Amino acid sequence: MKNTAVMDERMITTDIEDFKNNNTFKIKDKKLDDCFILNTIALTFATPSYDLAMNASSNETFLQLYWPSKSKYHSN
Repeated sequence: MKNTAVMDERMITTDIEDFKNNNTFKIKDKKLDDCFILNTIALTFATPSYDLAMNASSNETFLQLYWPSKSKYHSN
């Protein structure tokens, strides 16, 4: 992931900022409603139970992640 979109309260993109993450991006205990601008056409999600690989047909790619705070996967 290269950049993330900064959004206002109406979820309209207002800016782009650097996203620095050189490790595995874990979603456990996170609330997400984010848009990431990708620098690759290939993406892999890995869980203890399965892996999911996706490939895009366009060079301009983004990933929208939504993970609600009230999920059975959150510890709170």
